[in-house]
Amino acid sequence: DVATPLCDGAGACEAAPEHCTNGFKDYNETDIDCGGLCTTQCATGKWCITNNDCVSNECNPTASQCS
Repeated sequence: DVATPLCDGAGACEAAPEHCTNGFKDYNETDIDCGGLCTTQCATGKWCITNNDCVSNECNPTASQCS
């Protein structure tokens, strides 16, 4: 999984929410500690809802998994 910081246009960045590093699929994560509001995108084969959830930027809509 690849961590992408949440940054504004001025270069100010914030850490990922705590729930994004706890080893559980919770809150709005699409897989364990990735997708949704987490700064970490999901690896190939992990669950997704949108392309933004995936490192590959490609969520298979039929399988709901990152391609």
